Amino acid sequence: MNWRAPLNRLVEATRARPWRAAGVGTSTLFVAVVVDIIANLTGNILLNISAWLAVGVLAALLIGYLLAFGGGRPAPHPQLAPRGEMPEPNSLLGREDLLVTVVRELMEHGMITVHGPVGIGTSALAINAAWRLTAAPRYYADLRGPDPGRAEDVLSVATRVLGTLKLPSREITSAEEAFPMLDEALRGTGAVLVLDNVDNWHQVEWLARPIESAWIIVAGHLPTDHVPAIMPRVHVDWLEPDHGLRLMREVGLGPWIDAEPQQAGELAASYLRSPSVIISVADWLVRNRAVTLTALLGDLQKSTERGHGEAALGFILSRQLSGASQPARRLLAYLVGAPVAELGADAAAELTGDSRETVERHVAELTDRLLVERVGPHRYRTIDAARPAAARLKPRERHRSWSRLITFYAGQAESYAAELRSAHHHGARAWFQTEDITLLETIEAVSDQPAKPYKAVLPNLTRIADALDIWFELAQRASFRSRTADAVARLADTLDDPVLRLAAGLRRAALARAAGQFAEAGNRWNEAAARWPHRAWTPQIHTSHAIQLMVTGDDYEGVERALLDCRESLPGGDSFGRVVELVNRASLRLRHGQSVAASDRPEAAQKLYAEARDLLILALGDDVDDIGLQAHAHELLGLASWLLSQPERATKHWEEARQLYEQVHDSPGRARCQLHLGTSLMAADPEQAAELLTESLHDRHGVSVALAHLHLARLGHHVDDHVVKGLAALPTHNGHGEPTQVAEIRRRLQALRPSSTE
Repeated sequence: MNWRAPLNRLVEATRARPWRAAGVGTSTLFVAVVVDIIANLTGNILLNISAWLAVGVLAALLIGYLLAFGGGRPAPHPQLAPRGEMPEPNSLLGREDLLVTVVRELMEHGMITVHGPVGIGTSALAINAAWRLTAAPRYYADLRGPDPGRAEDVLSVATRVLGTLKLPSREITSAEEAFPMLDEALRGTGAVLVLDNVDNWHQVEWLARPIESAWIIVAGHLPTDHVPAIMPRVHVDWLEPDHGLRLMREVGLGPWIDAEPQQAGELAASYLRSPSVIISVADWLVRNRAVTLTALLGDLQKSTERGHGEAALGFILSRQLSGASQPARRLLAYLVGAPVAELGADAAAELTGDSRETVERHVAELTDRLLVERVGPHRYRTIDAARPAAARLKPRERHRSWSRLITFYAGQAESYAAELRSAHHHGARAWFQTEDITLLETIEAVSDQPAKPYKAVLPNLTRIADALDIWFELAQRASFRSRTADAVARLADTLDDPVLRLAAGLRRAALARAAGQFAEAGNRWNEAAARWPHRAWTPQIHTSHAIQLMVTGDDYEGVERALLDCRESLPGGDSFGRVVELVNRASLRLRHGQSVAASDRPEAAQKLYAEARDLLILALGDDVDDIGLQAHAHELLGLASWLLSQPERATKHWEEARQLYEQVHDSPGRARCQLHLGTSLMAADPEQAAELLTESLHDRHGVSVALAHLHLARLGHHVDDHVVKGLAALPTHNGHGEPTQVAEIRRRLQALRPSSTE
């Protein structure tokens, strides 16, 4: 069962009766009730093992609210699919000297920029250089994004580059964090990496450092204003006329040149200055053998500027399109009118309303005429120069086509999102690796459109956003989760939808909390609650309020009140919500009990632990088939058992939780269980404890990570290193009161510092 499904039904009821206090008051987007409670009040706010209890191991409490909203940071960053294998080398007529220069400069400096006008052949030169340079691994990344008018941001580029090299999964929050991974993968291998279709230097400056025995070629139509002076640059200029004539002969225009040599020379000198233009002209003339070079020259003189290669290419492609069949021209109009530049065959079929077979047939015609290129199996991209030639869809048909596409993407995204934590997750991950930015930019495109035509597909847009948030969370791409939330916020304003606006506001608050920006989170929460137009708060607002109180201090009574308000606002008959509420209340009692125990009130603490245990047993007795929720409950029940001096039961529940986390590929959850098990063995088996604690270090940030470093330091393992890393892992509260447990971990880490560093 999709663990978010119960909220989907609640949302429908809420939209039908938005004034009812029992309504959920949100769209399916982000599903704040379940996600907030599980992630921030159960899955990560964990109360670890105390020194003043049972076995006398180090006191510490694990509060993972710094981890990402929606279940911490589940599963490692998956490998992202490369854009394609290294293409085969092709003809470099007139470029042989440049090829020698590129290889020489690359051998000397390790990295080089190959730049020039669109269609001039920078890609071909870079690819040929890669083949000429080495027989070692060759990696190729096409950095074009799905939006032809928008360059890929630097984090997207870094993510794609890492995926191209099939690097081990790891979270990156900035491109700078990607370079050490790239360096480790390429150093000493003799490999060459080609980054093609780079739009600007900012996209790649993060990797502009030498890597021993490895080479990087940056190619594209990028301005060189910001390229460092020390970076070797090779400019690919327009073809010289004699080279242009040679290439014209090579692609089959010999008979035309022989028949009209003067006109051929004029064309080569003034218009046919790039390989892409020459290839397009040759293809068109071969299809239209009655056309003379004199006629072609006259048309170009009337319609384009001399020497303007891009304009000449656009002219030729418009002629190519005029010779295409009417269905093929119609398909190109739909492809150009789509919200993104790249589409798969099934998506293109939904866009046009045709069958996939029909689309494939007409795409073959457009590809044959060089108007569309295949960028992957059954995936197409319109040639940028061909876009102006396409007919413009009428607004009403454009709205219909977008709506069909959005509905299709919603179904696909929701289906694959449900599989991301299943045993069959590989196909789902591959799909999101291909489509994630396409989905995100589709939402962004709609947010810039008139509201009225797209109100009907709002539920489908929120389904897409839901799926994207699950994926970006799993992929540990926090910046893309933020970008999705921002896009939904703009969409809510465009459509003037208060439910969607609330969901986006609470999502932004949660992401700010996940980044340790608690003041920002409070501002986001206040704004979201203030803009909610109904007197009765929704469960999401109550839950977000509870979490905000939890992470900024120890106001347990306030948290309890907020959670009770949340429970009262939920509709009746929701067994899943009941389980979530039970687990949530249990986690609060565990945390409160730890604080009470620290105040030398052991009997009161034991009572709270026993209440938490009973609540968790009730939760596991209900029929809820969500594996992640079961894992959280077992993990917390293990903590309650340990705190009640029942170590065997604790170990049993942690092992059960670890197995469940493995089933859903939740690496952080599994790591927490390793942490619990390792901590429990510190007195009895320090060697095994150290092994488990080391295995639990899945990340660099978060309270759980700080706690693991603290335990390892106490065991005498590289004390200075673990102290520094543990302190760095703790959140900064920026003026807010630091929770007792976090302050205790910080104090104990600082106490382990050598006196010379104090």
